[in-house]
Amino acid sequence: MRIAICDDNQAMRTQIKDYISLYFEQKHLEYSISVFSSGEELTTEIRIFDLAFLDIEMGKIGGIESGYWLKEQNPNIVLFIITAFDNYLDDAFDLNVFRYLQKPIQKNRLYKSLDAALERNRKISFKSDNEIITISAQDIVCAFAQSGKTVIISDKKTYYTNYTLNFWKENLYESFFSQPHNSYLVNLNYAIRFGKNFVTLKYGNNQTVTADISQRKYYQFQREFFKVMERRK
Repeated sequence: MRIAICDDNQAMRTQIKDYISLYFEQKHLEYSISVFSSGEELTTEIRIFDLAFLDIEMGKIGGIESGYWLKEQNPNIVLFIITAFDNYLDDAFDLNVFRYLQKPIQKNRLYKSLDAALERNRKISFKSDNEIITISAQDIVCAFAQSGKTVIISDKKTYYTNYTLNFWKENLYESFFSQPHNSYLVNLNYAIRFGKNFVTLKYGNNQTVTADISQRKYYQFQREFFKVMERRK
């Protein structure tokens, strides 16, 4: 796991680095950490990162601008925005930030967020058109039943599989997946709006897909949706 920390406060950089180092050592996971004191320093670094912690207010290039630059290098990067202010929340959502962490950093909350981030990076393999496909669970936007098969829409491509939707329900067990209808599984990280009987997901190059919400599952889906939204704060 290649990790970037960018904050103009030295004490904050050190604290985050120490917390993250301890976390990965306790998990016995390989990692590397690069530390930057400004957005300008970060955005001149030609390197791909898997995960980044960004202070939102820094000189000329703040955390939001740095986040967009990092996503150009790696669209799958997991971004954490760190700030003492709430007025950037909408900008963070537009960037599809994974978590929104407030200062001072709480170690337990940070570790729960890292658990969820590692969960997002889990790979899943399946057969589609006689080809074995392996993608990250986080890249699956939704799955739905169609004519005895299951259609998998990922962030980049659509796949058709012979597996039942129950197979996908058992294998897409991450907490950000929800089943709003017996015929659908959706990744709530892609959800942008929902009504009484539908949820809209946005992915790829501003593409959208709509999934049904059954009346029976509406309130459960609503709770799951807001739970995922709350994690981003």
